Amino acid sequence: MATRPTHYEVLGLPPTAAREEIRRRYRELARRLHPDVAASTDDAQRFKEINEAHRILCDDKRRGDYDAELRLASMRETAKPSPRRAQPPS
Repeated sequence: MATRPTHYEVLGLPPTAAREEIRRRYRELARRLHPDVAASTDDAQRFKEINEAHRILCDDKRRGDYDAELRLASMRETAKPSPRRAQPPS
């Protein structure tokens, strides 16, 4: 199962990015991927993704909630028990 990229990955930024960096990167990508400018349908989908990432990451409350969800998902992933191999009969 493929995992979705985080909003930070969508924008190509680290989780420590400041709001101004997020805004600057969003504007850069939006100019390049806007449906009125871009020709491909993949660009239109990517434009939707960067809009969602910007909406979440530029709002302090939403970003805090999102970061908490990422941390929780990361903890769950590392806490998964490793699959046991079946022991051959003796």
